[in-house]
Amino acid sequence: MRRPRKDRSKVKPWPRDRIPAMAQALPDRYSVVVSIGAGLGLRQGEIFGLAVEDIDFLRREVVVRRQVQIVGAKQVFAPPKYGKERSIPLVSCER
Repeated sequence: MRRPRKDRSKVKPWPRDRIPAMAQALPDRYSVVVSIGAGLGLRQGEIFGLAVEDIDFLRREVVVRRQVQIVGAKQVFAPPKYGKERSIPLVSCER
């Protein structure tokens, strides 16, 4: 048996008009996940691991410190991918 090949294709961001449509399709409590993922480029587990204290409003940045992973049948906090914290700047998106 052979390992499956790694998918080397580049991630293609959603078109802008798809983002609000996806947010509206989700229950209200999860709709913010789409905005956070699209706006900050976070992975799903990182979004669910995000806490208010990870947002530095004065420095205008978000620090990714943890992610949520499923281990067995439980959800647990784990370090981000490659075990590295990272900061993401918050920038204004005016149209």
